[in-house]
Amino acid sequence: MGLTSGNDAGEAMKLCVFDLRRGQTEGQELDKILFFYPADLPLSTQLSVIGLSEGLITFTRDLILVSCRIFSPDAPCEVIEAEMHSHVFYEAEPDIWMVMVVEKDKDSEAIWRVDALRRVLKEAHSLFVMFHGLVRALVDREPTGGLVRTHLYYFIMDFLSDFSMGKKLQLPNFRDSLKERGTVQMLTVGREAAIEVQSLVRVLESCAENTHCYSLIMFQDLLVSTNLSPHRGLTVILLIPVSSVNGEQGIAMVKQQILENASLKMFKVEEKLSRGWGGENAYHVSGYRYLLVDGDRCISRASPPGKVTTLTKESLVALSKLREEVDSEKDRDNSGCEKDLEVCIRAKNNAWLIARLTRGKELYMVLEKANETLLYASDAVEKFSDRLS
Repeated sequence: MGLTSGNDAGEAMKLCVFDLRRGQTEGQELDKILFFYPADLPLSTQLSVIGLSEGLITFTRDLILVSCRIFSPDAPCEVIEAEMHSHVFYEAEPDIWMVMVVEKDKDSEAIWRVDALRRVLKEAHSLFVMFHGLVRALVDREPTGGLVRTHLYYFIMDFLSDFSMGKKLQLPNFRDSLKERGTVQMLTVGREAAIEVQSLVRVLESCAENTHCYSLIMFQDLLVSTNLSPHRGLTVILLIPVSSVNGEQGIAMVKQQILENASLKMFKVEEKLSRGWGGENAYHVSGYRYLLVDGDRCISRASPPGKVTTLTKESLVALSKLREEVDSEKDRDNSGCEKDLEVCIRAKNNAWLIARLTRGKELYMVLEKANETLLYASDAVEKFSDRLS
């Protein structure tokens, strides 16, 4: 069920989508608004938020250095920190902007990473395009904007409902420092199960005959196998280009092939995986609280939420700040090459915080053994890496 659009559902956050190519004539400013949350805010308030955002975008395009961030026409604005609000920007398409304004209040949970908030905007746009196509294409198809506004409203409101906690939106905060949006967690399987999975993949590919297809297999919401670059039980997704099959009849034939040749194999794989399934903690690397991200493959491995809750607030806040620094370091590196980086710091509560970037992978770890030394922390990272290799 979608989120309500009333003010009480999320006064502390505003989200808008607007088109810089529209509404540039006096008296037609409303034309640029494609989406605004909360929708029942006065139009004057909506225009004020979007006008400020547009001004900041234009302003930063003309500056070389603002608040230690380098801006350019290619990346004019990412975040502006004001006294009472953070303004997070994302240019989803040329001149199509998404802006999130989050309020800074005395709520102890309101500590977030800018990159995590931008990922929310990126994810919303990516999913919207998958279902509805580019925003610009919808604007061009129906220049009054009615079509794109309708699609954006129902889609984004439904998207935001995933963040709903009662009457408030719970955006990613410091407690999510050992999570990574936009990735799928990987399931580690034994050799025998892996052989069965690969056999299933070959059967699925044979069902498509000479058509090139992509497959994705998941178990308990964990990724088992895929040849894609990136939902209970065993989920199998087979993607076949529509242009390569003979209409509905061709699709029906592929479905029949799968039912006849692959269904038994699917049950066998599910049985094999279920037999070795010990719950979400079974594949946790004991003794560690960690997040391992493979950005190129859009997959991750992380400590289960129940394990992360054992960490203190001080450790998670410190890790969030460390990840913010790593995000900034990655942004500053415009070489296009993968950056190797390792940081090991001790927080005020004596926890060790580790960040390691190497060969396109990122590892973040928290060790709350206050009596241990830097040498211990470094050795723990090496042992962890050996267990995952």
